[in-house]
Amino acid sequence: MRETVGARSPFTDCVRVGRRLVVVVALAAAGQIALAQPSPPSTTQIDELIQSLESRGRAHPNQAAAELEALRPSTPEFSPQRLELLTVQGLVLAEAWQGEAAERVAAQLDAWASSRQANAPAAVAALIR
Repeated sequence: MRETVGARSPFTDCVRVGRRLVVVVALAAAGQIALAQPSPPSTTQIDELIQSLESRGRAHPNQAAAELEALRPSTPEFSPQRLELLTVQGLVLAEAWQGEAAERVAAQLDAWASSRQANAPAAVAALIR
């Protein structure tokens, strides 16, 4: 026996509610995924990026230096990792005859050395020069 067009069964109502629930859950999940911030790179990933950019800097020094600059906020201030990043950036620029840009990196290292009474940043600044 066929149901008439206007009649509903309890099963039909459950299916409709289930479909709506699936749509709401899917939309909520999509919203959370869209709003989720990308996780910052790990220390190991940053180290690998610095090493990769050091190699790439031989062929494309300006691009590598710009990418290192963009990576800088991902490294903790006054950390060995930041020192490594600035070392690579300064040397890449110096080897590419980018004296002004290399000097800016060296000046940042000098400021670090004087504010923290640290020898390593001063030595790197001298190496860059």
